Amino acid sequence: MLRMKKGCRVPDPGILNEGYEVGGFRLLANVHADRIIPLISDFLDSYPGLYYFVLELPTPAYDEPKDENGDIIALHTDVYYLDRLARSFVDNIIEEDGELLVNDGMSAFGFGLYGINNEIFCERYNRVVMFSDAPEEYIPIAEKFGLKRHRRLLTARDTFSSSDPGECRRVVTDGRTVYDLIRKYEQYGFRLAERRLRE
Repeated sequence: MLRMKKGCRVPDPGILNEGYEVGGFRLLANVHADRIIPLISDFLDSYPGLYYFVLELPTPAYDEPKDENGDIIALHTDVYYLDRLARSFVDNIIEEDGELLVNDGMSAFGFGLYGINNEIFCERYNRVVMFSDAPEEYIPIAEKFGLKRHRRLLTARDTFSSSDPGECRRVVTDGRTVYDLIRKYEQYGFRLAERRLRE
């Protein structure tokens, strides 16, 4: 059974397990919540250089477009970005805020190589995606963690139904939420890079 993030609930976690599939320009994996940070660290060890940090958050209700009655008419995601980071800075993010980032159910985050198409991105419901022009290069990392390869990986979305679509919620850790990270890192150049329509 997949050990879920604190901020995510699926209808039937018993049918989900760790594993991965490879296709297109990505390796997609289910990863136990407590193993996501070690996987990120292993990814970073494999690709030295300058990095970027990306954080996706639901756009606050007060910033969403509204109709004449004040009702929200569309939902968006805010994408924050911080680049040209040394490994030591990334390690500090992970050490100080990794638990909050991993367990929050409303956000997604990742790290990538600056100027190169290699990225690890942690989505909701324990989905971890590693992007590359040649994603097979990530197979040794997945196998090091004992992840089993699948032709088609069963993920949280496969457990959803109209009566139970799962649940994501904001997590508070040490009195902070992921939205507090915007203020924490803005002094280093953390910026809103994009506001896109939510799928």
